[in-house]
Amino acid sequence: MKLASRLSTLKKQAGAVTGANSTALKANVKPSEPNKKKNNWGKDKHFAERAGGRVIAPGLIKIDRRLSLTSTHGSVVLSGIRQRVAFSVAHQDVQAEDYLFFDTETTGLAGGTGTLAFMVGLGWIEGNELCIRQYVISAFSAEEAMLEELQPIFESARCLVSFNGKSFDAPLLTTRFQLKGLIPSFESKPHLDLLHPLRRAYRQRWDNCRLISSEEKLLNFRRENDLPGAEAPEAWLSYLREGHMHKLLGIAEHNYWDIVSLVALIPALSQSYQTPEIFAADVGAIAAFYAQNGDRAKALAVLETSQSELDHKALHLLARLYRYKKCWAEAILIWRGLASDGCVQSAEHLSKYYEHVGKDYQQASLYAQCLPTGIERERRIQRVSQAMQQGRLAF
Repeated sequence: MKLASRLSTLKKQAGAVTGANSTALKANVKPSEPNKKKNNWGKDKHFAERAGGRVIAPGLIKIDRRLSLTSTHGSVVLSGIRQRVAFSVAHQDVQAEDYLFFDTETTGLAGGTGTLAFMVGLGWIEGNELCIRQYVISAFSAEEAMLEELQPIFESARCLVSFNGKSFDAPLLTTRFQLKGLIPSFESKPHLDLLHPLRRAYRQRWDNCRLISSEEKLLNFRRENDLPGAEAPEAWLSYLREGHMHKLLGIAEHNYWDIVSLVALIPALSQSYQTPEIFAADVGAIAAFYAQNGDRAKALAVLETSQSELDHKALHLLARLYRYKKCWAEAILIWRGLASDGCVQSAEHLSKYYEHVGKDYQQASLYAQCLPTGIERERRIQRVSQAMQQGRLAF
């Protein structure tokens, strides 16, 4: 067989294609890596321009915006961020410039090493402005560059502020830092997670305590054409695969408003804690917060303002505060009302009062009889009976 014939046979066996078929095959070949990177850079540049940012490294976009503190977010003036925090004893002396607000948009809500943050929003106060910075990655390979940008910002922060960040955002970012061999600084920083004081104040008042609920009910702010954070993973993957940027731009806007809402929530929540009856907060829960942190005077003032609307738990707290002040008439009035509703604890308080303070052993015995059958009931009845027999009751 001639050499040309043998070569032709070998090409066919190897699947080689010539002529028109060769042209069709070339059309299906993916672009080389340099061409792919060039295409991604153009796509990212277009996205950055639409979002008001710029590409700072391959696959990494930075967006900077500023908002005057004289602006209102719903009904809240942002300059209220300079007021003293009323809902967290540990953060009462933190200055507005010390806060670093942060929020992430991620590839999933499950957490773990398989979840990463493709967008991180940050906010801080400079002068009379709120500075908001967002980092967006358009490739998995750009994550390390983003984390290297974030690391010094978090390290310089004096106090972190988030919404559910203690449970989700901070642990997730900590994991990503560690996977890249970087040192996270979250655990060493004071962290004001606004979800917890919000829940304390409104868990019994609202259907849920999501950030969007606090915006609508507390800030009087309603988002227009908002793309929910739950759609973030799909929006990012759609941008990566097809270059569709409309939804990702919507997620960037969503993240921006998250940061602004964090700023507005601090003065709004402070007002709710200072005058809970005006802002329809849970008066009993807020009074309990003050009492637990040693401010009994504030707890008493909060409860007395709404005494006619208090539930049994709040009334118990009010009676206890009166007992601390030895305002016995006020405490007895509450205990009697609760005991008439079948409250065993109030009956026990009355029995103790009449035995040790009022020295009315007949009343002490009467309320002891209301206690449930058991050792404590029998012991109290026996002790009151002995006191009566010793002639300590004046008839």
